[in-house]
This record gives sequence, C-alpha cells and structure tokens, in this order.
Amino acid sequence: MDIIDEDAQAEVLRIRLWNPQHATALMAEYHAADRVLAAWAGRPECDPVGFEVTFCDGHIVRGEHRFFHRGKRRCLFATHVRKLLLDAPLIT
Repeated sequence: MDIIDEDAQAEVLRIRLWNPQHATALMAEYHAADRVLAAWAGRPECDPVGFEVTFCDGHIVRGEHRFFHRGKRRCLFATHVRKLLLDAPLIT
C-alpha cells in the first residue's frame, strides 16, 4: 500500500463498523460507511464508532471515529482513515 501519494487509493476489501449499542455493519466502500455513520450520528449513545478497514493487500487499520464534534460534522470516513495512515509510524 502506497501511502505517500495522497491521490492513490488502496482497494478496500471490507469495512466493519460497530457502536457502543452493539450494532455492527459490514460494507466494502467508504460511501456506504459514511451513510451508516450518518444514520448512527443522530443517536448520542452510538458515539464513538469503532472501525476496522481491511485492504486487499492484507493491511488492517483499526480505530475510533466520531462523526460529529461540537455539533459539526467531522471529515468523511475515508479522509479520517487516510489521516491515520499518513500519521502512522512506518514499520521497516
């Protein structure tokens, strides 16, 4: 996976989202993840949402995403994952 080129996109095999209310969603694209996050965002008991993104090359990214911050929508899910990858320490 090349994370140096910000325009390059690694292909996603699976995105798994879960919330504190024990709901889980599985999908294969970022737009679908944004729709699920938007549906869950109206319920404060569903924040934050945990996620796991599995890429076709086998890399896995896990973390938390808060859809809203101080009443305003945060970045798109794909942008959030990209920031995590760019800020991650490189393993050599």
